[in-house]
Amino acid sequence: VDEVLIGRSKLCTVRIERYVQDISRIQTWIWSNNGTAYVRDLNSFGGTTINGSDGKVRRILKDGVGDAILLDGDSIIIGKERKLVLKVEVIE
Repeated sequence: VDEVLIGRSKLCTVRIERYVQDISRIQTWIWSNNGTAYVRDLNSFGGTTINGSDGKVRRILKDGVGDAILLDGDSIIIGKERKLVLKVEVIE
């Protein structure tokens, strides 16, 4: 898979239950290009945060502004209160 959409919509590749209101219908887009993985927040309510492998916040994405390159060991945190955490593992 070259791209993944995460959210509550039926259009999403990774679909979150409807009752999780702080995750938007279409929240986050993850894709790869030439072997590099990227993530973008799609103007979501709860935002998307990237934590490095050390657990420290590396990047906060909001309002569809900017992309983040995903690194091995990063965590993608989706939402504010009820958080979905995805762990990044680079497979070569």
